[in-house]
Amino acid sequence: MILFFVALLAGVLTVFAPCTLALLPIIVGGTLAGGTSIRRAVTVTVSLGLSVILFTFILKVSTSFIMVPQSFWHIASGVIIILVGLAMVFPAI
Repeated sequence: MILFFVALLAGVLTVFAPCTLALLPIIVGGTLAGGTSIRRAVTVTVSLGLSVILFTFILKVSTSFIMVPQSFWHIASGVIIILVGLAMVFPAI
């Protein structure tokens, strides 16, 4: 039962992850463009650029409001990467 809740939480976090949210304008823009392939390519490129800029800006603003030093995020992300790497090397963990 606990694995069900972990999987549910992982799914919810995946939907709300900045990577996924940044792709939504690309998908919608590419679908709505229609017409010629050049117009579609430009729409997809502009959507990608705008979504990356927008979500990066939102992330920076939201982290500045909670007053956590930038070095904490660097250390925390490094620890997470190391833990994931150790879990892949030693699956029994």
